[in-house]
Amino acid sequence: MKSAIVPKSAVAKKTLIIGAGVGGQRVIREIQARFRNKYHIVGILDDDPTKKGREILGVPVLGPIDEIKTVVKETGAEHAIIAIPSATGKELSRIVNLCEEAGIDYNIVPGVYDFISGRAVVSSPIRKVSFEDLIKRKPVHMDIEEIRSFISGKRVAITGGAGTIGSEIVRSIIELETELILVIDVNENSLMELLWEPKIRSGVKKGVVIPMIADIRNMRRMSRIFSEFNPHIVYHAAARKHVPLMELFPEEAVETNVIGTYNMLGISEESGVETFVLISTDKAVNPTNVMGATKRMAELLAKEYSLRGNVNSISVRFGNVLGSAGSVINLFRKQIERGGPVTVTDPEIKRFFMSISEAARLVIQCSAFRENGHTYVLEMGEQIKILDIAERMIKLAGFEPYEDIEIKFIGLRPGEKMYEELYYPYEEKKSTKHPYIFKVLSDRRWPNYIEDIKALRKYVDDMDIPAIINKIKEVVPEFKYDNTKFEKRVRCIV
Repeated sequence: MKSAIVPKSAVAKKTLIIGAGVGGQRVIREIQARFRNKYHIVGILDDDPTKKGREILGVPVLGPIDEIKTVVKETGAEHAIIAIPSATGKELSRIVNLCEEAGIDYNIVPGVYDFISGRAVVSSPIRKVSFEDLIKRKPVHMDIEEIRSFISGKRVAITGGAGTIGSEIVRSIIELETELILVIDVNENSLMELLWEPKIRSGVKKGVVIPMIADIRNMRRMSRIFSEFNPHIVYHAAARKHVPLMELFPEEAVETNVIGTYNMLGISEESGVETFVLISTDKAVNPTNVMGATKRMAELLAKEYSLRGNVNSISVRFGNVLGSAGSVINLFRKQIERGGPVTVTDPEIKRFFMSISEAARLVIQCSAFRENGHTYVLEMGEQIKILDIAERMIKLAGFEPYEDIEIKFIGLRPGEKMYEELYYPYEEKKSTKHPYIFKVLSDRRWPNYIEDIKALRKYVDDMDIPAIINKIKEVVPEFKYDNTKFEKRVRCIV
């Protein structure tokens, strides 16, 4: 007796498409053409009341997204594909919560945010929703023509060019008709990984992108590079940035973040650089750690050089970048993969977050303003509780916090704050023509920077940590230093 043939729809997942717009229609077409054996579409949910009861590509619109629990019971749906290109992180969080309440599995299509431009299809495997998706904000508008007119035909140098922000700046400007992009980094492995990206590799072959292994602390080396290539614009992203490690080794933070920045500003001035952009951090405001204090010193250096009048020097200050090296997101992901525990310093600790591409694009936009001496601050939205991130990431991985995966509170590490700040009380916040960018004005100066840098060089050479800390306090009086002993600091870094 022949065995019965099981229809494809019987083995395919009963699936709801969330979103009846362009993104949803693209998903439906692709599934109907190529993935019928994997997904059996039972309906569409969309918040547009005029679409309810209609059929789109033969699939009925069953109602608004809020009714997903009822629709799941009526249709037996076991899976949802979220396909709303315009959804912000807040809106996506709402949809994810509704899916979880309905007891339904959910996915998002890779590149779903590109559907509206026609650049993406459902040819890639559908993936899980990530935490990065949930905090996605509305797309950042860039004045491409203003940026193109600023950067076209120019030679651009990016220090820390293989790092998180530096490499994204490279990706963002490579198609803006630059004459040359000099990618400077001390990390050869990261640099090679960047160079093997198809778009960057093409730039290398065309002679537009030039890699350079070099350390900003080596002034002679950097001087030779700048005298050979004569860049017009410098994006200075190279820095020591790991807070706990810089608490252990303040001399390293000073040598890179302060002396290295001083080197780059001086070399830029000597070689005729037109615009110098310092990548700063929210940790530079009322710093409680060496990293933040040294970045504040770098901001003050940029201001002093702007006042000399030979180079247009600005600083751009923003918070944590999702996916960056050392990001808490990456740490939590690895801890969840190992089965926990997920370690959180304090249940109330908060941080600002933004995407890598958003941060890089806004930095470039700031540079195109062609204003001198300002510190720009990127609009970061609301601070997010780190505990909320941990709980959400555990749920997104398919586990229950505290039941399947333990969350362990380990206490604040040396130098850590409960929350970050973007402005000093004495800074005057002013809007710019870009809604996500503000500039701050203040009369704070570092008048004795030449003598102080000379002293800091000696303290670093002598490994005189108390003298280094005292000098930082002189320059940044708001700096609150944690005097925890070295041995305890070591035990607290992870």
